[in-house]
Amino acid sequence: MSWHLERKLRVGLFSAIGVFLVIGLLSYYNVRRLTENSRLVTHTQKVLAELEATLAAVTDVESGTRGYVITGDRRFLDPVRVAVPRVRGQLQVVRGLTSDNARQQGRLVQLASKVEEKIRFNEQVIAVRQNEGGQAATRLIETGKGKLAMDEIRRLVGEMVGEENTLLIQRTEESERAAIRTSVAVAALLLLAMILLAGAYHVTQRDLAYRRQAEEGAQEAQAKLQQSISQLEKRTAEITLLSQLAQLLQVCQTEEEAYRVVAGSAQKLFPTESGALCVLRDSRQLAEVVASWGDDPGTASMFPPEDCWALRSGRSHCVEETGSAVRCPHVRPAPALCYLCIPLMAQGKALGILHFQGAPQQEPATEAMQERLKAAKKELASTLAEHVSLALANLRLRETLRTQSIRDPLTGAFNRRYMVESLERELHRASRSERPLGAIMVDIDHFKKYNDTYGHEAGDALLKELAKFLQAQVRGGDIACRYGGEEFVLILPEASPEVTLRRAEQMREGVKRLNVVHHGQPLGRITLSLGVAGYPGDGQTPDELLRAADAALYQAKERGRDRVVVSQAPA
Repeated sequence: MSWHLERKLRVGLFSAIGVFLVIGLLSYYNVRRLTENSRLVTHTQKVLAELEATLAAVTDVESGTRGYVITGDRRFLDPVRVAVPRVRGQLQVVRGLTSDNARQQGRLVQLASKVEEKIRFNEQVIAVRQNEGGQAATRLIETGKGKLAMDEIRRLVGEMVGEENTLLIQRTEESERAAIRTSVAVAALLLLAMILLAGAYHVTQRDLAYRRQAEEGAQEAQAKLQQSISQLEKRTAEITLLSQLAQLLQVCQTEEEAYRVVAGSAQKLFPTESGALCVLRDSRQLAEVVASWGDDPGTASMFPPEDCWALRSGRSHCVEETGSAVRCPHVRPAPALCYLCIPLMAQGKALGILHFQGAPQQEPATEAMQERLKAAKKELASTLAEHVSLALANLRLRETLRTQSIRDPLTGAFNRRYMVESLERELHRASRSERPLGAIMVDIDHFKKYNDTYGHEAGDALLKELAKFLQAQVRGGDIACRYGGEEFVLILPEASPEVTLRRAEQMREGVKRLNVVHHGQPLGRITLSLGVAGYPGDGQTPDELLRAADAALYQAKERGRDRVVVSQAPA
């Protein structure tokens, strides 16, 4: 072999090796970038979750205080005592999570000040209620000082959530840009490497003996290159899919939507495996398959948590041996296949598991290569489980906060705030469509007698049963709300005065058949006084309509109770 030929061969081979090294370094750098972006996304999501939890705790303080002012029942103060230290602790957690963000720290100082102001005001209201009575406490609330503090708290939380959402979008977009840059750079370097290898191969044609050796070396290098390319492309695709999954889970409104998103993404991430998403029911006595992918997920559709080793230990559980003694009972026998169960954990609480059923090896591979493939799939499955856990926890927290904001904590009926908003909305609809609307104000006759005779717990039980009765009497579009104390309000869209009166009479007669038992003791016969008003005849605004219904209710009580009175408000 001539010196000139040998030099060309060396230049070509070393250049190709250099390109491979550059590809490896570039891949390592971009993977590190993507991993860091993923960590930042997770950090931002934790900040959002803590902010929502903080607002929920402040809301608990407000709800408990109002409940105590309205009813005088000291049990409403129990959640206040629990929520006050909780909200302070959560502010400390948020302070630690946002220590690297000066703007958020500034807002957090304002938020902490407003929260303390709100707590002090509520303590003042409670003290006034204890010492001076409900009317004095109500007058103090009506000054609006507490509402202004609460509005400021919501505004500050909203600004912090908005900035965290902006950071979340920026970091997600950076992950996508990094994935695109990696693909473009790898493709360009790949083309260059192929050109260099082709040149080296062409030179070897001049010498038959050297050509045979060069061909073997080129084939081996090409195989390694193709393997590296395949693994890099697969890794890039997986990171892109995980990024897309995180975005979709962020905008899901219900758990059912999240289940479908998880199943679709898992099918793409694990095309050769089957699997299922199993979620614990509210009772936590059963785990249920809510989504699956592949030919056969390999698990029972419903099973107790004790049947899964991952739920027992709180750690991933992988079985690779056919006769393993620690196979989960919920996994159907499949001697030729292995499986992996990963628990879905959020705030130390198990939500369910991700179950993966392995497929037989499709291509021959060395033992070392098989181990690398298994490790990569386990890591990918664990990352998927983290995204799913956080998304489900956020969805459940969001649903809890929504329910707490519109429901009365004692009866489960809609609260007064929701009633006012709904009535205003329905009046606008009635005005646009020129249709009537009915309103019924309901009051339990001699409710104080039940409290005095059987105790406040019995009175609460009576309110709960009445709320269930009213909710069973209304149509799908009607709204049943607790107005305050023992008073309820029913909003009947598109109900004429005649229909509203007939419905009220049916409720008055039907409640007499209601048998409420508390601690084995019947509470006796129940009667109602009802005031009926309608739009547009009795009022054009929520306040006018409610005043008309309240005046009619007052007349029903004056006339001897257990009756329905229709408002005589002027048109």
